[in-house]
Amino acid sequence: MEKKTHAHLLEEWEKLKTQRPGIRIKEAADILQVAEVELLVTRCGENVWRLNHNPIAILNAVAEADEVMALTRNATAVIETVGKYPEFTLEDHWLIGNNDDFHIILDSTLVHHIFGVTDSFVGKTLQAIQFFDAAGNAIHKIYFEEASQATYKNIIESFLSPNQEKEIECVHYAKSHKPEISEETAYQKWQSLKNYHRFDNLEFYLGNSLLEVVSKLNEDLARKVPTDILAQLLLGIANKDISISYIVKNTGCTQLFRGPIRNVFVKDDWLNVKDPEFNLHILKTQLESGYLVHVPLMHSYRFALVFFNKAGEIALEITSTGEEFSNMLKSLGYYF
Repeated sequence: MEKKTHAHLLEEWEKLKTQRPGIRIKEAADILQVAEVELLVTRCGENVWRLNHNPIAILNAVAEADEVMALTRNATAVIETVGKYPEFTLEDHWLIGNNDDFHIILDSTLVHHIFGVTDSFVGKTLQAIQFFDAAGNAIHKIYFEEASQATYKNIIESFLSPNQEKEIECVHYAKSHKPEISEETAYQKWQSLKNYHRFDNLEFYLGNSLLEVVSKLNEDLARKVPTDILAQLLLGIANKDISISYIVKNTGCTQLFRGPIRNVFVKDDWLNVKDPEFNLHILKTQLESGYLVHVPLMHSYRFALVFFNKAGEIALEITSTGEEFSNMLKSLGYYF
C-alpha cells in the first residue's frame, strides 16, 4: 500500500472527526489503515511533541507526579489503573516498575518512539506520555491527573527532541513461526517453570506462545474452560473483597492490577470493571478460548485463568495464590 502523505492523512483524519465526533485516535487509525503513531505525528509541534529516547529517565520523571492513570491495551482488553506511578529499574532489557498501585514491565528493546500529547476528549483536556513500538503501535500510555500537570510540563521541557517532523517511518515485522512442539516438550517446558519466579512473563521464559504450550498439557496442569466463565467469575468476585491479580499485556508492555473489584457490568460487546482506581474492558466477541492452568513457579504454585483471542494471543490473565480464588473457581465447577 502506498504511504499517505502528511497532508493527505491529515485531511482524511479531519474529515473522519467531522463525521464521527469524539472518535478515538486508535479507532481512526484502524479505519484509515495506518498505524496510530502515523496519525499522532501529524500534530507534532502543535499539541504533540516527540521526546528524546530515554525511556527509563522519562518513566522515573513520571514517578514524581502525585497521581496518574496508566493504560495498556491489546487487541482484546484494556487495563487502566490510577495511583502513584512507580520508579523503574532496568533488569537486562526489562524496565520494571512496582509499588502498591502498579506493577508494570516494558521491554526496552521495543520502545522506539516516545511522545508528549495534549488532547481533548468530551470537553476534557488530557495530557499524556505515550510509548510506541517500531510498527507504530501504542505500548503504554500515562495520563496526568489535574494535580500532576506541572510534572507533565516539566517532562516535555526536559526531554523535548529537536526532531518534530510530521511524518514517521514504521517498520512492520512478519510474525515468526516456530516449529510445533510435542506434548512431551510442552510438559518439560512447563515443569521447568519451577526454576522461574515471574508469572507475568511466562512466554519469554517458555520460548513459545503460551497457547501452544498449555494446549499440549494434560488436564492435571491445564484444563480448557468456556470463555463465558470470565463474566461469571468477575460478577461473582465483585464486592467480595477478594484480592486477585488482573494482567493485560501486549508485545512491549505488561500491566498488572492486584486488588478487589466492585462495579462489573456488560455493555454491548464489552465486559467491564469500572472502579475509581481500576478499569478493565474486555471485548467479549474477540475471546476465542480459555484455560485454567496450574503454574509451578519457583516460590509458589498458583492457579490462573488465561484467555486467548482469535489470533491466539493472550488477551487477559487472572491469578491469585489465595484460597478464595480457587474456591470461587470450584463454585463455578472448575478445579484440579
